[in-house]
Amino acid sequence: MDKLYDLEYLDQLADGDESFKNEMIQYFFTNTPKVLDEMKQFLKIEDWVEVRELIHRYIANLNMIGANSIIPVANDLERLAEQELNIEDIPAKWLIIDTFCKELLLELKRDFNSILT
Repeated sequence: MDKLYDLEYLDQLADGDESFKNEMIQYFFTNTPKVLDEMKQFLKIEDWVEVRELIHRYIANLNMIGANSIIPVANDLERLAEQELNIEDIPAKWLIIDTFCKELLLELKRDFNSILT
């Protein structure tokens, strides 16, 4: 089964610094649940400006961890929130991202249990 992440980009960034790489994985692991919760709140109150800003910042985290398959969906969500067009599609896009990220966290926990707290 293919991984939901690909650390090739992070490996390039780390340039052999395993401590940095582990810190970035730990950051993604601890930050993602906060992002998911925050996004849920913004969606509930239909604050499209905050939805766009949050997903825009989070896409950088997805890029860092190499979650390449979900990035097009995140880009779509950002575009929809920014343009405030087809906002009825936003919850479905978010559900795809939310589900993916929860699976990704489980996979990271399995693969990096020794560094994740």
